[in-house]
Amino acid sequence: MKNWIDQLQSWWTNIVGQVSLRDSSLPLIQESYTSQERVYQLKVGQKADAKSLVNLQETAYSPSEIWPESLLEREMSTKSNSLYLLLLYQDYPVAFIGAWIKGDNCHVSNLVVRPGYQRQGLGQFLLNQVEQVALNQNCHYYSLEVRESNHKAQKLYHKQGFETVGVKKEYYSNNREDGLAMVKQLILKD
Repeated sequence: MKNWIDQLQSWWTNIVGQVSLRDSSLPLIQESYTSQERVYQLKVGQKADAKSLVNLQETAYSPSEIWPESLLEREMSTKSNSLYLLLLYQDYPVAFIGAWIKGDNCHVSNLVVRPGYQRQGLGQFLLNQVEQVALNQNCHYYSLEVRESNHKAQKLYHKQGFETVGVKKEYYSNNREDGLAMVKQLILKD
């Protein structure tokens, strides 16, 4: 079976010609998003974006929750089954999502929205973009973990159709907080 990146490239090739996930000009399902009269640009994350993503995490997470720059670089440059999408406002990163596909599951590894830009639909938009990629890759499930204390994120995920399917005890190593496992079953179109 072709790996995920080959399948995604094939899908895009059918639409727009030869592309690469490592190409920052990769066309996306929807290249921009408008909210509250602001137009946000969507782009595929590249290794060079890692520092910006660390800075973005610093605005929303405690220091022990931040993914290191080296890990983000590796995710965006060497893992063929991972995808990072960034939302920019006037070339300034305001949100990003990281996800990977394994088998028939698309898993969200990270979703961050800069605090001043929250509650404007940016997280929902990013989740929808990755869901469309997952559907195009014939994924049956869309999954993630969320901190038990993060009620705002849980509300967003429930609104998007995710259901809590279990508790992962002491999932978050920095404070031993439990994580809620959430899953959304995807309906594939014929």
